[in-house]
Amino acid sequence: ALTTIAAETRLIDPVWGGMYQYSVGGAWDRPHYEKIGAIQAGALESLARAHLRSPEPRWRSAAHRQRSYILGMMQHPDGGFFTSQDADLQRPDAEPVPGPEYYARGDADRRALGIPRVDPHRYADINARTISALCQLHASVPGPDGGPDNDALAAALRAGERLLSAHREPGGGFRHDADLPGPLHLRDQAAVGRALLALHRVT
Repeated sequence: ALTTIAAETRLIDPVWGGMYQYSVGGAWDRPHYEKIGAIQAGALESLARAHLRSPEPRWRSAAHRQRSYILGMMQHPDGGFFTSQDADLQRPDAEPVPGPEYYARGDADRRALGIPRVDPHRYADINARTISALCQLHASVPGPDGGPDNDALAAALRAGERLLSAHREPGGGFRHDADLPGPLHLRDQAAVGRALLALHRVT
């Protein structure tokens, strides 16, 4: 498990943090540059668990890069987490910039070109998985200042409150999309239940 997650850390964006979706060609260094919310949550939780089992600086460093991206570009100001960020930069008045070219640049050069689109949807299952990961991070990895990671916990709590207020049905189930009625999905119920249990454990 540690060998695998060590290889996966090669897919973390060294500038903004966040793990790319996958790598092609049977190698770990040929990323497809899309950043999927479920990938971010899974990577963060895996890195936090790696640090819990083997408290080496490499796991803390990689977990903090994931944390920085999730609590930055992927967090809604009112709480909760977005769904994904595009691999390429699409521009209405210019040619698109492919992911390999865009993500090879530093922070200032990227921002001068523009930011690849972030899908603003906040889905129950992805938010729940992110909450669980942040709770694991809070429980297992010191924060950037060496103390408890209270910012990660606060973000998890805000997202949990939003799940309760925006996604919960009167009968107790949770909608996938807060703004859309429709059938309830088992994946959302299981993920939210796990997230609520994680919040209870750390609070």
